[in-house]
Amino acid sequence: MSENKPIIAFMYDFDKTLCTKDMQEYTFIPNVGTTSDEFWTKSRNLAKKEKMDAILAYMYTMLKRASGVDVSIHREDFVEMGKNIRFFP
Repeated sequence: MSENKPIIAFMYDFDKTLCTKDMQEYTFIPNVGTTSDEFWTKSRNLAKKEKMDAILAYMYTMLKRASGVDVSIHREDFVEMGKNIRFFP
């Protein structure tokens, strides 16, 4: 039985080489109605509690938070959010 499933990819600046702060802090975190401190604390706590990789924990936190407040996270949404990122010169 063969199923056609879409391929999904995320691209992030994981180590702040492109911009001065985490990319999520420019638009995504404010869009889901939280602060950076609250978001990252929740993500770190999840990673510690579940013994998760920190990157997977924050991505999971992003998905859960967006779903909880009905914020769309399709490609077009990320492209639009990316317009607000301030990159290093």
